[in-house]
This record gives sequence, structure tokens and C-alpha cells, in this order.
Amino acid sequence: MEKVSVIIEWCNTNTGFISAILACLSLIVSIVAIGISIHVSRLPYVKKLLVKPTYYFTVPATDEGLSVTATNVGSRPIHIEHLGFMIKDRTIQNLDTISKSQITLTVSESTTQYFENTASRSQVKALSQGKNVLIYAYAKDSEGTTYKVPFIRAKEFLNQRGKVI
Repeated sequence: MEKVSVIIEWCNTNTGFISAILACLSLIVSIVAIGISIHVSRLPYVKKLLVKPTYYFTVPATDEGLSVTATNVGSRPIHIEHLGFMIKDRTIQNLDTISKSQITLTVSESTTQYFENTASRSQVKALSQGKNVLIYAYAKDSEGTTYKVPFIRAKEFLNQRGKVI
């Protein structure tokens, strides 16, 4: 108890020191509050797109191929201009359904493009030029942001003769 009274007495005689400590603490709390408010104010404008490549097949086995799904996981709409696969800087797009891939995705909405195996194999073979390059799932939005996700090596894909990847 005696130690507490000594501390109280010291604080009473040194009021400038305690005022400086309280001023520093209030400055730190203010900086943290400003940082939190800036972070919260940016949340409604977050743009994020999840691109996922898959290999699909139907039952009975009448159709198989590749597909790319783009899902808007941000907090604002995103307009998709291109959705497909990419080898180096060249893209593979499904020309039959290209207009369906050029859409605006609202929050949590997704779109998928399908590529038949025979068509995609011939395009991969032509674009890879016999090299074992990486195939990417690819999406590009109207603001020019490119989303690429590695999928499979070209030679591995071309050697998959009807097997599920």
C-alpha cells in the first residue's frame, strides 16, 4: 500500500510527465482509428475475381473438355471482356460462345466457358509449338486487369488421351 501512495505522490509532483504520456497514448489511438476508417472506407470498392480451370466430362461419356469459371468474389461488379486459356501471350477462346463470356458479374455471380477436347487440343498443339509450356486459365476485365491461374503443361495435356486430368 505504501508503494501505491509513493507512486501517487510522485505523479502529483510531476504532472508534465503524466500529461506527455497521455498525449502520446491519445496520438497512437487517433492514428489507429484513422487507419481503420481508411480501410473500412475502401471495402465497398474491392475488385477481386476468382478464376478456376477444370476438366469436365458428361455421363454418359458423350462430351469432355476444359472449362474456365470466373467468379466475382469482390464487393463491386466486374465486366469480363475475355475468358479462356492462355499459352505464353496467346489466348484460346471459344468463338461459339464468346459473346456469353463478355458479361458483367455482380457480387458472387459466376460464368463458365466450355472448350471441347478436340478443338482445344488442336489449339494447344498449334500455340505451344511442341514446347512444354504452361497453360493458364485466363480472364481479362474491362479495366485491363488480367487474371491468370496456372493449369497444366501443354505436353501433359496433349498426352491425356481421354483421361481425366
